[in-house]
Amino acid sequence: MKKYFVLIFCVLTTTAILGQNVQSYLIESWTNGLWVSYSKQNYAYDENGYLIKTYTQLCDTSSNTWKNSIQYIYTNNSDGNVIQYIVQIWDIQLDRWVNNCRVSSTYNSFNKKEIEIVDLWYNDCWNYEIKNTYSYDDDGDTTNVLTQFFQTSSNKWINSYNKNYIYNNGLVQQYIWQNFDQFSCIWLNDQRVSYSYNESNNVQEILIDYIYGNDWFSNVKRLYSYDASGFVSKILTQSKGISTNTWVNSYQRLNSNNSDGVLQQYTDQKWDKSSGSWINFERGTYTYYSKENNEIEFTCFPNPASDFITISLPGSDFVKVSIMNLHGQVLSTRVENSRKFQIPVNDLSQGIYFINVERGGKMGSYKFIKL
Repeated sequence: MKKYFVLIFCVLTTTAILGQNVQSYLIESWTNGLWVSYSKQNYAYDENGYLIKTYTQLCDTSSNTWKNSIQYIYTNNSDGNVIQYIVQIWDIQLDRWVNNCRVSSTYNSFNKKEIEIVDLWYNDCWNYEIKNTYSYDDDGDTTNVLTQFFQTSSNKWINSYNKNYIYNNGLVQQYIWQNFDQFSCIWLNDQRVSYSYNESNNVQEILIDYIYGNDWFSNVKRLYSYDASGFVSKILTQSKGISTNTWVNSYQRLNSNNSDGVLQQYTDQKWDKSSGSWINFERGTYTYYSKENNEIEFTCFPNPASDFITISLPGSDFVKVSIMNLHGQVLSTRVENSRKFQIPVNDLSQGIYFINVERGGKMGSYKFIKL
């Protein structure tokens, strides 16, 4: 039986802000006049700074503990492009991570994504579900994204929807979302998104139109405000009803950036019609790795490995080393206090594993292949 799947594509866009790798991301909800922890996301990178894993935990307020929820495991090519990531959900009954979906991507010679395939995990195997095909113009700008669903009865990819982009001087001006009508075999307009920019070529307004009858109807508008340094300080979302034809406040996001423009925290608020004021409902706080406060840097070799892996790291303080499989299960743990040591892997089955090291509240992670 097919399982529903969860995809949070924004993970890929929030792992690095202005060149800084995100270490953790805490989401709090506004409850009874207080900010209450809801979820947190942690990020791990390889020695090249490429994202290799994120995992999300939910706060159990009754026990005041964090519970595993979802994790992403990434595989990158030598250019740092994500060629595959696997989404896993924490199964409370099995007490381990279970596969949910897999996203695989191929790239052209300009490192632009060409094809993206989403597989679902059911019946103990991966099964085709979605395929996205990307097209570009001579400037490397995306002109079309075609989405197809896999039809198992015919063993074919079936058109579902596409997005067509229009650019001006490298800035996207508009894209139109179309759905494919399986009966008439034609593309039907569904949504239109238009962009306008300020003098600094920063997005000033995004207007979202939907088809109502045979005409476009403006339904959602996002207005962007910037501080004196040119960093986004506020995003105001307004909506318009068909009957009223009047823009009314809906949501707003207030950003707090540091002097380098790196987002530290945002506060989401929704408009309360009865009181005519903004009400808090969510807050997100980011922490980042820095050169002074980075994860533990260490090297592992050889990779792939068959018998032993040698670990080399600075300092000789005690360090905790563990091996974890793709299901999040810790297979072995040991403590070392030397700069260079070996750990046996000959008892492991063939596959992909993680070596995790912990010292002084800092962590590091390394992915390796067991032959």
